[in-house]
Amino acid sequence: MTPDEERTAFESIMRDFETHYSNGPEMFASRYNFDKFLDTEIRFHAKLLKIDFEKAKAAVISWVEQNHAMEYFSLT
Repeated sequence: MTPDEERTAFESIMRDFETHYSNGPEMFASRYNFDKFLDTEIRFHAKLLKIDFEKAKAAVISWVEQNHAMEYFSLT
């Protein structure tokens, strides 16, 4: 997978995250909910898009820290 293809795959995961978030931010209800949501969603997308799970998870967490900082940091 090229770096551009990988970036596109990560962006699709982040768009999906936003879709879930707009339907209700339950993933931020607790740290457990957030971790479970990430594991479930990222594993699904990583398998579907044939990308490395750990790289995808790191990219999504970094993106969440920037775009949903208040919710994310309230979990720690």
